[in-house]
Amino acid sequence: MYRAASALLLMLFLLPDCSDLSQYDRDTINKALADSLIGVTESQDVTIDIIIDGMLKVRAESPFARTVEETFSTYTRLIGPPVFVTVFDSTGGIQTRVRSNEMVYWSQDTVFEFEGDVLVETHTDRRLMTEQLEWNESTRKIFSPGFVIITSPSDSITGYGLRGDDDLIRYTLTRVTGQFSID
Repeated sequence: MYRAASALLLMLFLLPDCSDLSQYDRDTINKALADSLIGVTESQDVTIDIIIDGMLKVRAESPFARTVEETFSTYTRLIGPPVFVTVFDSTGGIQTRVRSNEMVYWSQDTVFEFEGDVLVETHTDRRLMTEQLEWNESTRKIFSPGFVIITSPSDSITGYGLRGDDDLIRYTLTRVTGQFSID
């Protein structure tokens, strides 16, 4: 990739004052140059706000962040510990809080990936503890491939392979252990 971009730049310098490049040639050169570019931004003491229709929906806070812009994707890695994420409801009240050691936010897909000592606390006093959690903000679904502990005021349940809604009311586990009550 680097050689191709260098060769194209060399061709440009060898053809001074030649404006006879076709649009196809210009597009090919621009594509080769764009494919070789990557942008990285690093910041400290970061607060990221996601605002939809004028309402604050998600706030993420971290001591350090690295945003990587590639040709087909952009992501931001928040590095703690701790990383804090607060999810707000339609009235501006706190719906959920998440704490983890690291988080990656994929902006095109609105997907958050939490890693290391993940703790989720909902407004309904439900808690989730795990080491890895994926949250799709658009669909409001969560997924954790490993071991999870879910507690509520009345029971607790442990298991593996969590899939469910982000309110921690409707979910499935592939292998269940622990104590729970059925209403």
